[in-house]
Amino acid sequence: MASHGIGSSLSAAKREAFFKGTELPAPTPKFDPNTRFTSDRSERSERSREPVSREPIKMENDHEKERDKKYGDSTKELDGYVGFANLPNQVYRKSVKRGFDFTLMVVGESGLGKSTLINSLFLTDLYSAEYPGPSNRIQKTVKVDKTNVTLKENGVQLRLTVVDTPGFGDAVDNSNCWQPVIDFIDCKYEEYLTNESKVIRTTTADTRVHCCLYFIAPTGHGLKPLDVEFMRRLHDKVNIIPLIAKADTQTPDEVREFKKTILNEIAQHKIKIYEFPDCLEEEESKLQKKLRDRVPFAVVGSNTVTEVGGKRVRGRQYPWGIVEVENLEHNDFVALRNMLIRKHMQDLKDVTNNVHYENYRYNKLAPANTDGKIKPGSLTKDPLSQMAEEKREHDAKMKKMEAEMEQVFEMKVKEKKQKLKDSEADLQKRQEQMKKSLEQQQKEIDDKWKQFEAERKAWEESTGYSNSMENVKDAHKKQKKGLF
Repeated sequence: MASHGIGSSLSAAKREAFFKGTELPAPTPKFDPNTRFTSDRSERSERSREPVSREPIKMENDHEKERDKKYGDSTKELDGYVGFANLPNQVYRKSVKRGFDFTLMVVGESGLGKSTLINSLFLTDLYSAEYPGPSNRIQKTVKVDKTNVTLKENGVQLRLTVVDTPGFGDAVDNSNCWQPVIDFIDCKYEEYLTNESKVIRTTTADTRVHCCLYFIAPTGHGLKPLDVEFMRRLHDKVNIIPLIAKADTQTPDEVREFKKTILNEIAQHKIKIYEFPDCLEEEESKLQKKLRDRVPFAVVGSNTVTEVGGKRVRGRQYPWGIVEVENLEHNDFVALRNMLIRKHMQDLKDVTNNVHYENYRYNKLAPANTDGKIKPGSLTKDPLSQMAEEKREHDAKMKKMEAEMEQVFEMKVKEKKQKLKDSEADLQKRQEQMKKSLEQQQKEIDDKWKQFEAERKAWEESTGYSNSMENVKDAHKKQKKGLF
């Protein structure tokens, strides 16, 4: 029994360490549901006394009182321990046993430190000299490259997929260089939708892209046209978190001005970046607001571990000193890690599933018009009536097309008949012209023949050629008679 109590306390301690992202504390007493519900009720009563939400809570309370008078109080306080308060522990154990999937996409020009930052985020060498980053081992063409790795921390297993885009923004002509990224994201949504639509569904890993870290070059002059166009194309498909790469190349004042410029341009172009949610606890909400105000995060990554004041830290060595990666006074790396991994990794997955994937699924499955727009009110009808309506619309469309085709056919027949009539009239006219021309030529020939005959007779009379010819003919006839 003692060992069982210690095991359950360790399990509760691991669960708290998992959700809070802190060091593993000492074993805690057994979970008491009565204490938890009492504290929750006290917190709810304190929140109900806040002046901001007094009116809606009062209306809800009045409604609950009326319902309680009519049907009785629906909330029953249990006298003993039943066990359903242990549901969070069951969910925790099942989640830890199953493990977690997370897909992180990094996009930016080569040389901005994407691979180094990933190594720093997860405190492991995902990319090393033996296995360099995609930008160092793939030709400079826009291509999507995936790296899968399984990480384990305090018994929690994370199947991490890092998606890189080597060659992005490195070409002379960067037109449509974002298209491979869009195709990859849509392909993962399509795979998930296909698996969901099967008759026999199998449990597969969630390969959808949950977050996109977009690296902005530290120019100090704002966003490039490529940056604006990329985020405009993808902000409704994936959670975009903008980062200022290699922030140690700028002074703190330059970083602040650069952040203001970037945020102004993002608002000007109506780009929706990922917004970190608020926390319920007031103190933690204030702390997270300070971290959230650092967006876009100006980060520095390093694979080198140096010693500062007897403490080993990741940093970059310069002649004037050391830039510590995990120091908020030097850069925003800690803020990025806390917001991305320790606090809101699950929220990124939820937003991906409930917003971006649902939008893709809606656009894919909802009936659309010929111009691609969703038909109004089509999602509130049952499938049979919707199919009948679509059939009626299709029949009406086919009849309309048939009438249009008949009208076009009749018009073409009329045009053809008119062309034939015009051609016949033209041929008749040409025939008459040729006939007149032939008659004229025949008349000219006859006149010339008459003239020739007259000239011939006149010549024969003048030369006596006709009499001699007659004598020759008579002699020739006599000769023939003599022979017989």
